[in-house]
Amino acid sequence: VLVGDEPVTNPVVKYGASSPGCSGSLSIGVNSAPIIGNEYFALTCTNAPASALGLGLVGNASDRIGFPLVGIMLHVSVLSTEMIALDFLSDGQGFGVCEAPLPALPTLNGVTYYTQAIWADVCGSQGLSASDGLALTLFQ
Repeated sequence: VLVGDEPVTNPVVKYGASSPGCSGSLSIGVNSAPIIGNEYFALTCTNAPASALGLGLVGNASDRIGFPLVGIMLHVSVLSTEMIALDFLSDGQGFGVCEAPLPALPTLNGVTYYTQAIWADVCGSQGLSASDGLALTLFQ
């Protein structure tokens, strides 16, 4: 095994706390391992508002404690030098999915991104709810 070729032992790590909404605490997750080139990779979110459009934030820096912003704790750092906004869509049961195909770029091996789901939610503080944070380390 060459240096840098070691397997990623835990490519998906949760951190921080949810800013709850009508269905309670939201939990972000994934549908599969964050393998480079996985065109079916998606983020998931439980306890989202039913049949709603949400925001998936992806950045290259985290805020593990959380940055208070408009009634939620933001776990993707506002100081990220890379920030991507993606659509989350929830079903009638409040299970949200955010399609996020991973490009087949070898330079992404070992890169970590931080994610969070944010929803308009009448029961949330100031009309918003948010998931906990999730660190994703991409690997081959």
